[in-house]
Amino acid sequence: RSQQSPGDFLKTNEPGDMAFCYMFYKERMRRDGLVDFNDMLLLASKLLQNDEIRELVCSQVRHLLVDEFQDVSEMQLEVLKPLISDELGRSFCAVGDDDQTIYTWNGSTTKIFDIVRNHCGRLQMIELTENYRSSHSILKVGQLALTQNLRRVGKELLARADWANDAACPPPLLIECGHPEDEAYAIADEIEMLLGRAGEEVLFQQKDIAVLFRCFNFDKTKTHQPLVRELSRREIPHFVIRDE
Repeated sequence: RSQQSPGDFLKTNEPGDMAFCYMFYKERMRRDGLVDFNDMLLLASKLLQNDEIRELVCSQVRHLLVDEFQDVSEMQLEVLKPLISDELGRSFCAVGDDDQTIYTWNGSTTKIFDIVRNHCGRLQMIELTENYRSSHSILKVGQLALTQNLRRVGKELLARADWANDAACPPPLLIECGHPEDEAYAIADEIEMLLGRAGEEVLFQQKDIAVLFRCFNFDKTKTHQPLVRELSRREIPHFVIRDE
């Protein structure tokens, strides 16, 4: 199908083709009076093109706030545009960070800030650059990585926590591992070193050490299992806390 345009592909009706399955799906949805999430966005966007409906919605909303704006897709923005084009635009606030745009697979784009700024020329951008969560050395590494993206909005985070610029804050350590078991081994080595198990100075107590995992389905992905096995093998006391 690589030689076909998207429009031509959608016109095919051969059993087994994705286009045929999609058309069958849409027909079944119409027959049963159902809409999916994409339809909700598309239909809402079409409804808001109607002046009477748009005025009714705007009359009921005084302030509009969109959080995590970097995750907004262009289709979602089409729903938003009619609501911020009139007087409501004076009470519109979007909070987001283009450096955290990780849902491009779902339609989000780093261009979303430029798109809405061009749509609402009177918007004011306020940079929140004070960081209270990380040390200066961690922010510096992050800044070096992020500045490789030439399309990002230029900004520099500043470490403001009382301890952030303390010389005692250890610098970030990058360890490249080829396999989850190698990673678990390296982390366990580091923990043993911090606990002074190999004769070194005790730098931390067990209660002061944590390993964070970021995953969408903790139970299904089991990304923590190699480390759990390695800690158990070395008899390093530990427990797993799952964020509900």
